[in-house]
Amino acid sequence: MSEAPGADVRILGTRQAAARLSRRSVLAGLAAAGAGLVVTGCGRSDRVAANIAPDGELEDKLNIYTWGDYDDPALLKKFRKDFDVIVQVDSFGSNEELISKLSATRGTSGYDIVVPTGLVIPQMAHHKLLQPLDKKLLPNLSTMDPNFLKQPFDPENTYSVCKNWGTTGFVYDTQAINDDLETWKDFVTMATGKASGKVAVLEDPWEASGIGLGATATT
Repeated sequence: MSEAPGADVRILGTRQAAARLSRRSVLAGLAAAGAGLVVTGCGRSDRVAANIAPDGELEDKLNIYTWGDYDDPALLKKFRKDFDVIVQVDSFGSNEELISKLSATRGTSGYDIVVPTGLVIPQMAHHKLLQPLDKKLLPNLSTMDPNFLKQPFDPENTYSVCKNWGTTGFVYDTQAINDDLETWKDFVTMATGKASGKVAVLEDPWEASGIGLGATATT
């Protein structure tokens, strides 16, 4: 669903949380639903397949495995030009798809960066699908907002650095829908009723389960 120009953005949360969010930050959060993280390295062994030549020098190609349409093509183009490197981007549609591929390749996927949702990082680290970050090579960590560092799923940022941060919500066209939708129950009722067949949601088990639980939760 799309938001009509000038329409208000409703925040499903406490008044205290809402007070800290601007309209711009909420819309940015919706665009980044899923809270993706940049994680370097992947594999099932301690040695991770990456673009490192036999002599230890970095090669001129960067392989990224991320969500579809998650990165600005213009930014990737600029990165290629500025650093004279080939950037190969493959996409997946769910965390399960990502984990399945990395598990199947057993350290030979060749991906340098993968972008899972934060909640699956402990599972991936436990099964040796991630390589610890070499923070000496990440000087920009010092510029990160502390609010996005040391998250519960990776308290020492051993495997991950936050790329995008947001929350899952919904927007709708007030020109097409006159009802005042405020809760997930309202959303599901509309999506299965008047707006049936005209609603798009992220095809991800975690997101779908969250919507279902939110719609059935009592307040």
